[in-house]
Amino acid sequence: MTLINRVLYPLPAGLGRFPIKHVDDFADSIPPKWIEHGSVMLPMYQSEALWLNYNPKYLMERGTGYPFAIKVATGKINAVTGQNWNDGLKRKH
Repeated sequence: MTLINRVLYPLPAGLGRFPIKHVDDFADSIPPKWIEHGSVMLPMYQSEALWLNYNPKYLMERGTGYPFAIKVATGKINAVTGQNWNDGLKRKH
């Protein structure tokens, strides 16, 4: 829930899904460096927000959900930490 003007609104707002596009499909209209790197893009307006929702499948034999990680970047910058992008995961001890 989020509080705006003293009114609670449930999150996420649920305004639909963002399309994920391959950069190769837009080779004639994007910067050449994007093609060199290769990847996918998620087109959105600067004023839009993104809600990431995932639900790991429960594994009966383990008695837990299947673990996985999501990393989000924009322009080789980690969108969560603001640090330079790296391909691996780090475990904090």
